[in-house]
Amino acid sequence: MQAGGTYAFGLGGAMGLAASLEARAARGRALVGMMGAELSHPSGAALRLGLRVNDSASSVSMGAGYGSRALHLDYAFVPYRLDLGDTHRVSFTARF
Repeated sequence: MQAGGTYAFGLGGAMGLAASLEARAARGRALVGMMGAELSHPSGAALRLGLRVNDSASSVSMGAGYGSRALHLDYAFVPYRLDLGDTHRVSFTARF
């Protein structure tokens, strides 16, 4: 089972901040907590940071993104503690 929530609020100068909390419980596994934050600018640019608690594979992620009405580009870096190696995630979305 997984549950979570997000709260977004404005900062001075039209900047925005969104914070999220989630928890994941699976049968036979330890409870995993996740939290994240996104700092956004009206131009469409955003910086993101995530933290996982009680997860043996990864603990932190960071990224950036830029979006307009029709196009979105997102990047995230996730360092892994296991022998999986670090991960770079890139996504590009176009809306028609």
